[in-house]
Amino acid sequence: MIKKHMKPSQKNKEGGILEKEGPMHISNVSVVCPKCGKATRVGVQVGDDKKMRYCKKCREIID
Repeated sequence: MIKKHMKPSQKNKEGGILEKEGPMHISNVSVVCPKCGKATRVGVQVGDDKKMRYCKKCREIID
């Protein structure tokens, strides 16, 4: 959902903050850790010749 701040006008008499659906840039999306349930940054570990993503907060492997 996108929040758009609108001034009062002839079409929109009240103005205020309107919520509507719309695209979201990928930089505004974060990964949620399955263990701690918090939004987190992702680190990369190399093990068994494979790259693995892990939660920076609790060090749990993600996928």
